Amino acid sequence: MGTGPDTGTAPSTGEDGSSTAVVDSSGGSDDTTSTTGAATECGNGVVEPGEVCYGEPIYVDAGMAPGDVILVDLDDDGVLDLVSANVGSADHTVAFGVGDGTFGEGQSLLGGGGTRGVAAGDFDGDGNIDLAGANQFTHYVALYFGEGEGAFSAQMPVGAGERPRQVRVADLDGDDDIDIVALNEDSADVSVLLGDGTGAFAPSVESGVGPQPFGLEVADVDGDRIPDVITANEGENTVSVLYGNGDGTIADEVRIEVADGPRNVVARDVDGDGNTDLVAACFDSGIVSVVPGDGAGGFAPYVPLPVGKAPYAVAVADMNSDGELDLVTVNNSSGEVSILVAQEGDVPYAVEVPFSIGLNPLAVDVADLNDDTVPDMAIAAAGANVVTILLSDP
Repeated sequence: MGTGPDTGTAPSTGEDGSSTAVVDSSGGSDDTTSTTGAATECGNGVVEPGEVCYGEPIYVDAGMAPGDVILVDLDDDGVLDLVSANVGSADHTVAFGVGDGTFGEGQSLLGGGGTRGVAAGDFDGDGNIDLAGANQFTHYVALYFGEGEGAFSAQMPVGAGERPRQVRVADLDGDDDIDIVALNEDSADVSVLLGDGTGAFAPSVESGVGPQPFGLEVADVDGDRIPDVITANEGENTVSVLYGNGDGTIADEVRIEVADGPRNVVARDVDGDGNTDLVAACFDSGIVSVVPGDGAGGFAPYVPLPVGKAPYAVAVADMNSDGELDLVTVNNSSGEVSILVAQEGDVPYAVEVPFSIGLNPLAVDVADLNDDTVPDMAIAAAGANVVTILLSDP
C-alpha cells in the first residue's frame, strides 16, 4: 500500500493546478478576494491572510473502510506520519511521511474485530510512540508498543466496555503517565484505564454517558488543568461532560443539548475569549453546534452553523493564516470537506466552497504536512478505502 498516483477533481482549479476556495464577506466565492479583503493569489508560495488554497487530493491507500485517522511523528524524524483505523479489515495502516506531504508505502497492524478508533502516546516511557486502537466488535482496546524506527509490537488487548469505537489518551491522575479513555457504544459509557508508566494499565472503570455515544474528546473545559471527558451522544442529541477529579476518577456526566445527530465533538476556544468551547458535528441536521464555555464548566446554549450534508466529524485550526480559528467538517453524504472561516460580524463564520475528498468520509485530522506553516488535512474516506490528503497551496 502507498500513495496512489491518481488525483481527484477539486472544486475550482487554476492554471497552476491549485484549487481555490476563497469567500468574500458577503459569502460569495471569489478567486482574489478573501474574508479579510486582502488580495490573494494561490500558488505563489506566499502565505497571505485570508486565502484558502488547496491542491488536488492525494490518496493514500488504507485498509478496508478507514474510520479514523491521526497524524503523529512515529519514528522521531521530525516528519508527521499517518495512522488509520480500518473497520472493514480490522487493522491499522501506518504510513510514514516523506516531508513534502506525501507518504510511503503503508504497513498493516492487525487489530481486533471492527477496528474503529486510534490514539497515540508513549505508554511505557521508553521514548517511542505507542498506539491504542478501539475495536468496535470486541470488548477491548489493542495496544501496540513502539520498538523504535517506526516498528511496533503485536497487539496487546486491555479490557474496556461493550463495542469501544473511539479512544483517547491523557494524564488523568497527574502522575505524568499516560492513561486511556475508551468510548463504548453499546454499554453507553466510557472506560478509564490508568497507566503506570511501564505499559501496564489498571482494570477499566466505567462511567455512564448519554445514549448511543459516537464521539469522544478529552480536554480541560473548566480551567482547573485537569482533563475532562466529553462524548457526543447521537441517540439523544446531547453531549456529555464528565469533569476530571484529578485522581484518575471522573464525576457523573452533565448533558448539554446540541443539534440533531451529534457524531463527533472537539473542545477548543473558538471564540477567542480564553474559555474552552465545544464544537459538535451533527449528522442528522447538517449543523455544526458551537457550545460556548464560560471557563468554569458552564455552557451557553449552542449556536447552529449550517454546513454540508451529514457532517460526521469536525476539526479546529487556523486554515487561512489570519490568526483566527476556523472549523473543518467532513460531510458524509456528499463526500466533501467544508471549511468554515471565522469572520467579523453577527454571522461568525462563512462557509467555504467544499472540496471533494472521496466516498463516505468519517474522520479528519489537521496539521502542517508540507512545512509551509499552513494546516493540511487528512481525511479517512471509508467508502474509497483511502486516506485523502489535501495540501495547502498558498
